[in-house]
Amino acid sequence: MKKMATWLVAVATLGLQNAVQAQSTEIVQGLRFDVSYSLLNVTTPPSSYDPVGIRLGISKPMWGTVEAEGLVGMGVQAGKNSVNPALTTQVGGFFGGYIKPNFQLSPAVSGFARVGLASTQIKNGDTHNGLSAGLGLNYALDANMRIYADYTIYKFSDSVGISGLNLGVNYGF
Repeated sequence: MKKMATWLVAVATLGLQNAVQAQSTEIVQGLRFDVSYSLLNVTTPPSSYDPVGIRLGISKPMWGTVEAEGLVGMGVQAGKNSVNPALTTQVGGFFGGYIKPNFQLSPAVSGFARVGLASTQIKNGDTHNGLSAGLGLNYALDANMRIYADYTIYKFSDSVGISGLNLGVNYGF
């Protein structure tokens, strides 16, 4: 009886382990991770600043070629003022949630658009929330890895505009 109980526990543990592994593979399948270098532009008329940032993203296909995407980033270098170079500003943390339709242009090149909501903080303490949108191109290096460039506007406003040209690499499972 003791041998039978040990055997049943071993079989149940092995079955549970395989079920958890299959489920975790299902969760990761289709996920894409990316990292990019961001050339940012903070416009405060009549001048602008040119800080630099990094951005991380994760996306998952939801409906055919439409993905849900989350982005998070931060400024890593202050930008100089276009009118008075002695003045600088830096972007703090920024994040956004997007719907991202993709379209194939050729076997190796695809395009995408993104629209969603973003929150961006300037190091002077101002936080800007609102509509965010962008366009970009991917170039497939292999079945899983792509390089990309995109232009994303993080804040639309008459008083402050925040946008970025992003160059990055994207890896999918």
